[in-house]
Amino acid sequence: MSKDSKPSSGLPDSKKRRRTKGNVIYANFRGSRKMNNAKNFLAGMAAAKAASPVDELHQPLAKFVMEAVELEADPGRFVRGMVYSRTGHVLPSLRFDNSTVHAFVTGSQNEPFETTIIFPRRSPDEIAHLIEILAARPMLLHEGTIDGEILGIVAAYETYDMRYSCTCPDFFNACKHVVAVAHQLALILDEDPTKIFEIRGIDLTELERAVSSSVAQLSKRRAVESSERFWEGGPLPDLPTPRMALAIQDGDDTYLHQAFREISYSTIDEMRAVSDLEDLYYALGDSGDDTQ
Repeated sequence: MSKDSKPSSGLPDSKKRRRTKGNVIYANFRGSRKMNNAKNFLAGMAAAKAASPVDELHQPLAKFVMEAVELEADPGRFVRGMVYSRTGHVLPSLRFDNSTVHAFVTGSQNEPFETTIIFPRRSPDEIAHLIEILAARPMLLHEGTIDGEILGIVAAYETYDMRYSCTCPDFFNACKHVVAVAHQLALILDEDPTKIFEIRGIDLTELERAVSSSVAQLSKRRAVESSERFWEGGPLPDLPTPRMALAIQDGDDTYLHQAFREISYSTIDEMRAVSDLEDLYYALGDSGDDTQ
């Protein structure tokens, strides 16, 4: 041991750093827990920034929900909301009621915050139009994809038509709790897009029954229209003007040669016979023009 080295106390480093006052030892028992929580939060932030949630989704309806909230939230709130969603802050009790999604999100306070996502209202006429669209294409309900005009009716025509609210003190329209709930809702709709009908308060069985009835009425109406067109008809189109051409020029003389080949002694006789017949044809044509 060198002269400058100090003898080791044999105690762990954590105990060496603890402050003492008399017979009282001060220890920070929560330090490691805070460090772990911070590491987990930072890891979640990194994961949220690394991949856009829209890229993880497949259904157009689910993508629409995420795109709408992403446009409404600022980048910081959006990333923190995605961390909340992926770390279990959204309680698994999403409730659908009259075009509104209700959820509870745990945060920094003891009581969870109540968060709602509100889809724009739809009139009975718009629902009737939806049934007409589905009646024209009845297999859409079973194809497992909702997009196009149907997506506009059952969800929203534009992203800014969506509304959000939260009981947290954040004044921003789309807070991190809203983002977290929107992500969980998008995951639900990505797995089963027909859940949007439940959100709308539309019974899927009744909708299918209404679509079937509309299909039958549509088929009957089309049958009547087709029958009327068949029996009553319509104006006839103008007759085409045929192209004028000599038959001997426009026709195929293969069979003519074949016929003369059977009665000719040689190929020369065959060709002479065909040539004589052509001369006779032209002579008859010229004779007809003179008489007119």
